[in-house]
Amino acid sequence: MIDLLLFVPIILSILLVFISNKNVHIACLVLYAAFHLIVGVGSCFFNLKIATYLPFLAPYFKLDSLGSLFLLNISVIFAGVAFYNIGFLKDPTREWRKLYPIFLLMFVFSIDGLILSQNLGLFWVFIEATTLSSAVLICHDRSKAALEATWKYIFICSIGIALAFVGILLLLAAYGEGGNLFFSYLYGNAKGASVFWLKLSFIFMLIGFGTKMGLVPVHSWLPDAHAEAPSPISAMLSGALLNTAFLGILRAYKVLEIAGKGDFARGLFILMGIMSICIGAVYIIKVRNFKRLLAYSSIEHMGIMVLGVGIGGLGLFASLLHMMAHSFSKASLFLTSGNILHSYKTKSIDQVKGLFKRDYYTGWLWMIGLLAITAFPPFGTFISEFYLIKAMFKDGHFFLAAFVLFFLTVVLYGMAHAFFVMLFGEDVKDNLEHHKASFTAYLPQTVFLLAVLFLGVFIPKPFWDIIQNACAYIK
Repeated sequence: MIDLLLFVPIILSILLVFISNKNVHIACLVLYAAFHLIVGVGSCFFNLKIATYLPFLAPYFKLDSLGSLFLLNISVIFAGVAFYNIGFLKDPTREWRKLYPIFLLMFVFSIDGLILSQNLGLFWVFIEATTLSSAVLICHDRSKAALEATWKYIFICSIGIALAFVGILLLLAAYGEGGNLFFSYLYGNAKGASVFWLKLSFIFMLIGFGTKMGLVPVHSWLPDAHAEAPSPISAMLSGALLNTAFLGILRAYKVLEIAGKGDFARGLFILMGIMSICIGAVYIIKVRNFKRLLAYSSIEHMGIMVLGVGIGGLGLFASLLHMMAHSFSKASLFLTSGNILHSYKTKSIDQVKGLFKRDYYTGWLWMIGLLAITAFPPFGTFISEFYLIKAMFKDGHFFLAAFVLFFLTVVLYGMAHAFFVMLFGEDVKDNLEHHKASFTAYLPQTVFLLAVLFLGVFIPKPFWDIIQNACAYIK
């Protein structure tokens, strides 16, 4: 099965280079996304064996208990985005470019390779591949702003990945001669590694992978890239790409945890988590572009995730649960933002009014998405944030808990104010006919929001076990 995840998207991408038929491109995307969903869900809930039958790949690629959670995440997000793309790519008002489905397949291939990698050097190669493949997608519209955002994304993320590479070299130095970058070796020999070099290498990898994750202060590419990318790609960036960078940080963190220096790493997590939540909240109050608003919301939620790891214990469980709940909520909102952009032809919050009147279904998706992303009960985001605050109180972090609750309130106010202006304001074009897209523009978001609601009302035991197994792997 690993062989199919690695080779099928490459083969499809090569074939699509020589095929210009739009329907064939869309069909390939949807069919592969359906296969990917079967693999991701099957591996987590139905004990589907995910292994490679090619001996030369076996040492390098494997699905472990931590990777299973991330594979499930990308499978669900990609399936929803692929289904949304049916209407998105068939839209006659949008210029057709066949590089879009080709590089989307390569983007998913890069993420899969990253999740399945059992060697830190190979992990680094794939995370660089995600930058190159997604850059083409961000620049899809070929506008001046999109081109600027793309180059900013490439430049900043390349610097970040270069710093992560330095961290990998320092990690090798910590193990001395004869060391290698297989995770099994790194974990098995962490207790004998040089503490000084381990700490120094982790700082570089945290900054490097943290750049790709969008953590403050190395986040500046994220608002531009998310704002200028096509809405389905913004959903992939926020719902899938940021999480895979988080995976790299978690794998590096486990080395320090085994070496007995987990406290050092957790202190850095708390620091970057606080900064990300604070900066995200401040800009959410100020920004007047609704896609940039969602981008700064992603920065805030990435801060919540690393903060949970920094708190540890129940906080780690909360972090992984929040990762899934945020991915579904934010992917839903970015896809819905595509409907709004298609109807109003603007990203300005102040120019989008009367959304309920213009597009009733999009209005409700936007409203429910607001409740999900701001952690209203009974959504899964509420449960994860409740667990995080509970973990803080349990460990005596009362001031930190108060700080987080204050800025979460600021985020709630900023997002609610912007969303209500868009939903209930007076539409200046109300005399025009109401806009209504095809069902492919509504169904993925509906499913995502139902998933977030389900995670808040009842977490199925198999899914609970998946998160618990991932937590046990990290510890």
